[in-house]
Amino acid sequence: MLKIDPSVLAQAEQNYRDTMSDDNRSIRDPVITPFAMAMKLAGYVEVSEGRCSKLRSCPICPVGKSNYSTRYKKDGIIWWGCPHCQSITEQ
Repeated sequence: MLKIDPSVLAQAEQNYRDTMSDDNRSIRDPVITPFAMAMKLAGYVEVSEGRCSKLRSCPICPVGKSNYSTRYKKDGIIWWGCPHCQSITEQ
């Protein structure tokens, strides 16, 4: 299991705050959106099915806490990233 680099997450959280405005009405979440931004900054590419994210329950979080572990790919390896515990696990 890996953890997202705290400095990358801090950069993504700042970017999230900087882009919040009344005219930016995209769907956002204060936990999930910065984590997804951090994953992208760290070189992970979200693997989707069509235009939908592939999600699963996080094996690290307590049962029922997070069903938002998202599938990513980096260096030819499939990873799952959880915005709640900030873990990155191999498939």
